[in-house]
Amino acid sequence: ETAPNDARPHSNVVLTVGTADARRGARVELSGRIDASGTSCAEARVDLFLEPKAGFAEERIPLGTLVTNADGKYEGRVVVPYVVPPGDYDVRASTPGNLTCGPGVSP
Repeated sequence: ETAPNDARPHSNVVLTVGTADARRGARVELSGRIDASGTSCAEARVDLFLEPKAGFAEERIPLGTLVTNADGKYEGRVVVPYVVPPGDYDVRASTPGNLTCGPGVSP
């Protein structure tokens, strides 16, 4: 969430998942881009998580963290934890932003 006095523009978070099906213990390739008002968000933290398709946002399962490069792009592989209950999940990415970009979450 954006603080009321946060003047940074909201970040647009794009996420691409390398596969439509992942199993516990498997690596998943993730990539994307973060920008705000058309400007790349360089060196911004990107938090990756699973969110149940039928559930509440409080049930998010952390996958890991990546960092954007100078062009606002990020890519990497994360392992789906063995403790993830069976079910259907969406992969999401969020960022708290950086000095020039505000927070944002992928759709």
